[in-house]
Amino acid sequence: MKATDAEMMLFGDDDSEAPAEGTDAEPDPSEGKSKQLLELEKLIVALEALPPYENDIDYRMAQIYRQVERYWEAVRFFDSVYAADPAGELGERSIYEVVSLLLENLGESSEAEERGFAYMGQYKEGITPRQIAYMLTGHYQQEKNMAPVKALLPYLDGLVRTNDTAIAKYDAELYFMQGVADLMLLNYEESEKGFKRVLDEFPGSHQEGSALYWYGMTKLFLQKYADSWPDFERYTHDFSDGVWIDVAFFQGGICLFGMEKYDEALERFSLVIKNYPDSGIFPGACSMRGDIYGSRGGDDLDRAITDYKMAIASAKKPNQATYAVFQMADIFEAEERYDEIVGVIQGYLDQWGAEADISKALFWLGKTKIQQGLVDEAVESYIDAIVKFGADVREDGVDMMIAELVKVSAVWLGVAAQGKLMDDLHAAWEAATNPVLKLRLRVTMAKLDYTEIELGKRLIKELPDLESASPPVLAAICNASFEMEDYSRAEELLRIFIIKFEDSDYMRAAYRLQGYGQYAEKDYEGALKTIEEAQETYGTDRDVAWAQLMKAQVLLAMGRIDEARDANMSVLSVPAWRGEPVAQATFQLGQVEEKEGNLRMAFGFYQRTYFQYKGHAGGHWAAEGYLASARCLQKLSLEDERISTYQAMLFDPYVNDLPQAEVARKALGAGDVAEIEAFIATGGSSNIIIEVETGAMLDVTATETNTMESATTETSTVESATTETNTTDAVGTEGES
Repeated sequence: MKATDAEMMLFGDDDSEAPAEGTDAEPDPSEGKSKQLLELEKLIVALEALPPYENDIDYRMAQIYRQVERYWEAVRFFDSVYAADPAGELGERSIYEVVSLLLENLGESSEAEERGFAYMGQYKEGITPRQIAYMLTGHYQQEKNMAPVKALLPYLDGLVRTNDTAIAKYDAELYFMQGVADLMLLNYEESEKGFKRVLDEFPGSHQEGSALYWYGMTKLFLQKYADSWPDFERYTHDFSDGVWIDVAFFQGGICLFGMEKYDEALERFSLVIKNYPDSGIFPGACSMRGDIYGSRGGDDLDRAITDYKMAIASAKKPNQATYAVFQMADIFEAEERYDEIVGVIQGYLDQWGAEADISKALFWLGKTKIQQGLVDEAVESYIDAIVKFGADVREDGVDMMIAELVKVSAVWLGVAAQGKLMDDLHAAWEAATNPVLKLRLRVTMAKLDYTEIELGKRLIKELPDLESASPPVLAAICNASFEMEDYSRAEELLRIFIIKFEDSDYMRAAYRLQGYGQYAEKDYEGALKTIEEAQETYGTDRDVAWAQLMKAQVLLAMGRIDEARDANMSVLSVPAWRGEPVAQATFQLGQVEEKEGNLRMAFGFYQRTYFQYKGHAGGHWAAEGYLASARCLQKLSLEDERISTYQAMLFDPYVNDLPQAEVARKALGAGDVAEIEAFIATGGSSNIIIEVETGAMLDVTATETNTMESATTETSTVESATTETNTTDAVGTEGES
């Protein structure tokens, strides 16, 4: 039967056959419903699926409150939206706004961090967690507090990666800033890894050029000159229009200089000077080329001076002029051109005024006065400058004055003038209130009266931390620790120097402490690295002879016999190392031969040590030479010669009261010892001769420094002196036997 119009409106006009009665067919929800009714149902479902409209209202209210600077109200409305729909678009916008308001407008950084980190920990996809990480990074950077930036790294690693361009750009930027944070925190090894990660994981990113440049710089800071060189070369080729192009060329020159490729480095610095005259790196290139010319001497000194003058004239910052000025002063001093030192220093002070390194300038003016015979005036100016500038822990000019005062006191001042100097320093110490200055003055006085080690031991106990310790104070602590063989703080002390006082001359004490500490712990590779750094910095200065001597011992401990022998032999040819270093090297040559089983050759070196160098190091190496000689003789089953060696040791006034002599006393027995002592008491002396066939020995030919006579004889014969004082012409000298 045909449906009526009313039925058709309500149920529709579906003429399909109804399912048979008793079947299992599911009833159709739309069965019997009109199209109009079905459309209404769809609209209701769509309305129900819409987010609560109040979220839009709350979001707009939050924006209004933010606009009128009622920030807390804005935070509360944004919070309401985020709580209602945290994963939705409005929710993501709202949490970002909450963190932004807390951080930038309300100064509630702790709460902002808490909210931001909580969100990043929960939501790991999309752009919003990255935007929050970027915002926090920028805040830390603006506050110059890079340590918290590193706390973001685990959250960054937890984010889900995507190929989305915008997200990938955020990731590259955030990981780049991780490398920057490590760089600013002086964690160069981690910084190197961070920039490498950007290069490896985000090739072609907007930060690729900068990451490459700083990747090279971190290795340069670690003195990996050969490793960083290719990075700067790649930058100059791949990023010729990059922001770092001029600096990359310059840093490439630094790498070449560090690799001791001085001719190539000079060409590179010349290229920078020619192509980038308006660059901020131009003064540095002039100074570096000046250094290379200056190292050559001769006619190149004039070229060096010309380059330093160009650096001074083009300097845009005081430190660029400072380096060149004092390098030029060094040249003038070597040529005794003191008036020119005064001229260049005065011009520097006039140009830069309060921005100049005034204390270092006063140091140089004082040195000039000393050479001009105005010693009292120089001393007075140094004391005044130390008091005026000594409160700043980084004033290395003050530290240079302290070292110069010690030399002036020893060389130029009489007893009365030395007493006045001590009185003036003590008065300054009593009047001072700044802890940095007071410590500096204490160390200065200790250096003058030779009590630096004792002061260092007291300072180890007195100072809760080393914040107020200037380089001379740190050096005193290093020297005291070395004296006590306490290497527990060696790494800490050297790190303080590297971080805060990299250019300080006092750092050599920290290198020595670190090197000996590593040797004591059998960290031979670490010790060799420390030795290399010390020698690169201080060369063949006398007080760094320890580095070459230790290098020989480290190589010997590593079983590298030939290298150990060569390392000891090289000590003999350095004029600055005459005396005690040569005595020690001679003894160590005996150790090398003994370890290789060449007992007769070893005996020859040990014997030479106690015969030729007994006047050095308070007889220490001579005493060690006696004992080592006796040891070799025992291994050779030469018992009579061993006993004679011990007897000669007790007759030798340079060593018979040293602790090592107790070994000889025990070996000889009380009767023989009493007989020797009684004989000496009557004014007697010994004429003991010890002859041992040594076989073919190394050719240790005397050099121009007269360090050692030829050691090519077939026998090693030593006659002890027969005078009442038991002296020889060789005692306290070298190569004069």
